[in-house]
Amino acid sequence: RLLHERYQRVLLDEFQDTDPIQLEIAVRLTAAPDAQADDSTTLRPRPGRLFVVGDPKQSIYRFRRADIAVYLAAARQIGAEPVALAANFRSTAAVIGWVNGVFSEVIRAEPAVQPAYAPLAVARSGPRDHGTVTVIGADGHVDGDERISADELRRRESADVAAVIATALREGWAVGDGAGGLRRCEPGDIAVLLPARTTLPMLEAALGELAVPYRAENASVVYMAPEVRAVMLALRAAADPTDQLALVAALRTQLYGCSDVDLYDWKVAGGRWNPFAPVPEGAADQGVAAALAHVRSIAGRIGREGPADLLDAIIEERRVLETALAGPDARDVWRRLRYVVDQARAWTDAGGRGIRRYLRWAQFQAGEARASDTILPERDQRAVRIMTVHAAKGLEFPITVVAGMTTQVQRRTSMSVVWPDSTWTLAERDDELFEAFRPIDEQMGDAERRRLLYVACTRAVDHLVVSLHRRRAESGDGDGGTAQCTSAVVLAEAGAVRHGARSFTRGPALDAVAGTFAEPLVLPWADEVSWSEERQRAIAAGSRRSATSATRLAAQPARVVADEDDRADVEDAGLRKDGVDLDLPPWQRGRYGTAIGRAVHAVLQDADLAAGGDIDRLAAMQCAAEGIFGLEHTVAGLSRSALHAPIVRAAAGGAEHWRELFVVAETGGIVLEGYIDLLVRTPAGLVIVDYKTDRWPNGGDQAARIARYRLQLAAYGVALGRLLDEPVVGGLLVHCLPDGPAEQIDVDDWTGAVAAVA
Repeated sequence: RLLHERYQRVLLDEFQDTDPIQLEIAVRLTAAPDAQADDSTTLRPRPGRLFVVGDPKQSIYRFRRADIAVYLAAARQIGAEPVALAANFRSTAAVIGWVNGVFSEVIRAEPAVQPAYAPLAVARSGPRDHGTVTVIGADGHVDGDERISADELRRRESADVAAVIATALREGWAVGDGAGGLRRCEPGDIAVLLPARTTLPMLEAALGELAVPYRAENASVVYMAPEVRAVMLALRAAADPTDQLALVAALRTQLYGCSDVDLYDWKVAGGRWNPFAPVPEGAADQGVAAALAHVRSIAGRIGREGPADLLDAIIEERRVLETALAGPDARDVWRRLRYVVDQARAWTDAGGRGIRRYLRWAQFQAGEARASDTILPERDQRAVRIMTVHAAKGLEFPITVVAGMTTQVQRRTSMSVVWPDSTWTLAERDDELFEAFRPIDEQMGDAERRRLLYVACTRAVDHLVVSLHRRRAESGDGDGGTAQCTSAVVLAEAGAVRHGARSFTRGPALDAVAGTFAEPLVLPWADEVSWSEERQRAIAAGSRRSATSATRLAAQPARVVADEDDRADVEDAGLRKDGVDLDLPPWQRGRYGTAIGRAVHAVLQDADLAAGGDIDRLAAMQCAAEGIFGLEHTVAGLSRSALHAPIVRAAAGGAEHWRELFVVAETGGIVLEGYIDLLVRTPAGLVIVDYKTDRWPNGGDQAARIARYRLQLAAYGVALGRLLDEPVVGGLLVHCLPDGPAEQIDVDDWTGAVAAVA
């Protein structure tokens, strides 16, 4: 009932990704509180309470139990009136025309399985007639009577993908410039989208052969990078000395550089594939012996160091960062390695323990971990972007290449999660339920695969390139129908070579393109002075904060003092944001000032500001949470004193207000963020209120504290001013006292304070 009264309107965006439990929560939240029933499908939201937006053609999260049937039945279940949105503001006319023509055949309405295709209308502003749709591998492949292997198909497809990208860069395909005009494309305008990672090694090799700069952008792709796999193999070999396969594979990587001849000589000399085994007589000088010694040294640190430190040690001691300079993508290699180490550190911070557990987690990340597919940050390098379709959802790219179309769908042959009506269960291969559900599973999987193709193709802004590489004899009429054929066959049989598409045929050998577009990595190491200056510049740039809090901004003047002896005198407990110090008594430690201050703020966040009848109860709860038993009376007194401040009385008397309001805005190249204790709308405008619970000595120190708090409130004012079209007219400090009404202090010269922060 409280949530129903608090949230008068509920909007569910991306509704096609909603699962039944999420829909039930929304329906119960918006239905009448007195009419709740065990079966949520019988409930109806109150008129005007629930609003959903989604595109059923983009429902691609079935593995997270996003149920297309929920979407298709939603209008009837919640009593909603559907409104169609057909305008596409992204793509050119050529792309929209091709998508409408092809996917009206690919996506056909099936009850509870597939929505009807709704054509898109071109609504893009600015140039819209310069776009193209290109298909590669239009005719399919046949090599006499021999069946072309899957790997050979992927190699041919990858070669065509690299060639069409090189052609686009050389010819300068026109893309929007963001200002209503057109410009020549660059590598950063191109994205290659893969339904799965199977094609990635061939694609990387083909792009590398033409020196096309590229970077893999989502987590599951990064963990498949050669340098990351090499480091992981070394750590796996160190963690499990009995894993001979991991050890030999690690020795053959660029980390240790052992050739097959080296490995053969080691084995002939009597060497064993165990880092702790004794070195054969006369083999101590072999490279394999040195490599095994390093693996042994890493193994000796396991138990004392976490996975991030061990990965760091491998990377540093085997000079992985330095050797990357020999390749064309050194910065991308560094970025991937840094990401993996940071992820390992985050895994430990989240409670992860044990190297073998970490390796299992990393192996999962390298798998089809679509639910946690995260785009890696950093956009400072102009390069072709490679990512999975799931990771690209919600993004757009001037030139989109849809590849990886050669993989055939595999039937489930082992245990499976099945979703009978209103429940779920695990079914073994020999289970009747498994066999009964498999046709449904294959049908739903094929339907979602078609929607995934739609999502991939509609990421294109200016130009779309689609792979149709397949065996010429393949069709959707064989065993299993289209549910078992490749995505290329699905698109080819839907007429992908028509609807204005042009066919691309790879011509003679292409020259490398990186010399024109790649940004060379020039390091002035030969000039010690230049190198030192660049190093200092990089350190200074890296030391600047990209984000700060209002309290940190206010604390800066306290640190700018000439005399070190005076520095301690201006330390301000009211501005402290340091980490927890377990050596302090519990009521003095904490990230956000003192524990008493945290408790008071928490009480005032939920208390009845008019009567304060619940303050004692809330104070007891918060003191228990903070571990400051026996101080309930102090916390209650401080909280109750705030109710006497005129601005708090105005909020309690009906003035529109917000408590614990989080704000974040960009100002001066820095992201400013923080929580506003109380924001009150007055006739003159918005007023920011900040509660203070620390003790203020009389005299000059009190004035200095207020001056610093003035900047803190002004920083909040700057952030709100960036976000709202409503004036922020002032700031107030409410100094809570344990034995009387709080003191309300106006911020002097509000306009000047805001100008000083901005």
